[in-house]
Amino acid sequence: MNNSTVFSEADQEVVLLEQQAQEIIDEILSDTASGEAEARRQLEFHVLDNPGNPRRALLMHLLSVER
Repeated sequence: MNNSTVFSEADQEVVLLEQQAQEIIDEILSDTASGEAEARRQLEFHVLDNPGNPRRALLMHLLSVER
């Protein structure tokens, strides 16, 4: 296995993670439950604060959610 193959596989994993994070974000933002409006607003803030980086937006949102 050469380095280009390793990077290619790693790149594919990153793309997959980005897609999964975006799917999670889309699912949360499309929810209409009134009790979750604040969580959606916070997530939208993180999405806007991290344009083009859904993994980071989702991570920042999860870290900011009160337990």
